[in-house]
Amino acid sequence: MSRVTSESVEAVRQAADIAEVVSGYTGGTVANPTYEEVWSGRTGHAESAEVTFDPAKISYEQLL
Repeated sequence: MSRVTSESVEAVRQAADIAEVVSGYTGGTVANPTYEEVWSGRTGHAESAEVTFDPAKISYEQLL
């Protein structure tokens, strides 16, 4: 599993003219897990990113 860092999120935001990126976790069975708990694979969570962008500047397909 690769870790989503603030540096990697910022690099994507700047490269694609993104308004905001928020990283976190989704799913799972543990309330407010730590990165280490998620990384262990025992919580059922997956890392996620919420991306706010202007589709007039970049398409969803281009983001992917």
